[in-house]
Amino acid sequence: MQIDVLRPRDLSAEDIARWVEIQGMDPALDSPFLSPFWAQTVERAQGDSRHAFKVAILRDGQKARGFFPVRAGRLTALPVGAPFNDAQAVIAEPGLDVDPLALVSALGVKRYDFTLQIESQRAFAPFARGRCEIRLAEMPDGYAAYEAEKRAGGEKLFKRMATNRRRAEREFGEIRFEALSSSKAAFEVLMEAKSRQLRGAGQTDIFGPAWPRRMLEDLLARRTADFGAVLFTLHLGGNLAAVHLHLHTRRTLNAWLITHDPHFSQVSPGILLFLEVLKWMDGAGLHRMGLGIGDYQFKRDLGTASHWVTHGTVGLPSPVTWLREAAYAASALAEALPLGKFSDYPARARRRIDVIRSLR
Repeated sequence: MQIDVLRPRDLSAEDIARWVEIQGMDPALDSPFLSPFWAQTVERAQGDSRHAFKVAILRDGQKARGFFPVRAGRLTALPVGAPFNDAQAVIAEPGLDVDPLALVSALGVKRYDFTLQIESQRAFAPFARGRCEIRLAEMPDGYAAYEAEKRAGGEKLFKRMATNRRRAEREFGEIRFEALSSSKAAFEVLMEAKSRQLRGAGQTDIFGPAWPRRMLEDLLARRTADFGAVLFTLHLGGNLAAVHLHLHTRRTLNAWLITHDPHFSQVSPGILLFLEVLKWMDGAGLHRMGLGIGDYQFKRDLGTASHWVTHGTVGLPSPVTWLREAAYAASALAEALPLGKFSDYPARARRRIDVIRSLR
């Protein structure tokens, strides 16, 4: 199998069409973060002389059979668009043999650090260091059938939200939902709220550099059926109560950036907005919502299925790989010792360093 390496912006129309075709072969790959248009958008927003955005293309003769996009530095590589990227994988034909070490070597680096690698791609299993579950709300027969099935299964969320909706109308006024919003004010509210949330938690403000805003504005400007971002808003009595910004492919909507005004917390405006978005998906031809990372009760309530993702490192023998292995060993040791709240400090430090690397 031949491996060619190109920049996302240099992909031919044939390669892009083939990439999209392969995505359609496996539902696990139907994520906007695995789209060629995601790689190209991030490259436009973040590309500079310090970073090389690369796609390793697995070819059998002239036929492309797999694509693997990364952001490569001199020695290490990261997922394209990290820390905003919620899915990583080799976009490959079902059953294709993939060698992660050969991909890393072809990309000209010594180490690739992944954060949310789709676990069903078993070639990456030997390199995984941990896993988490991502929930999905699947609606193959539309929203009405989805809600009816959830209610029949004993889910109480929909009854609670109907009560909250009546209370919101009674206490705050008319409820207004807007999809495909072009409100710059709502976008700014979302950006500031997410930055404030991160700073308040003592975490790195991933919205601080200039490139995330360029990326988000570019995504929102794209109005095509196959890929882009959509801004959703919910107003209560004329006041902005919740804002969501989600990405989509032709069939899947991926929940991404969400916030709500704490003044309306008693009626759960963020969840009310989720339900409005799920209803809107019917008319948009979207039948699955990825609910993103994080184990929250509302995701368990809304979800109908799940898949697992892993984090870890694919490394060739080198000092940078050994350094990463030492960092994982320090994390494992700290977690095994009776250190209480300090036991996760090495892992948290490693993750924070990765975020800072991604933002540069």
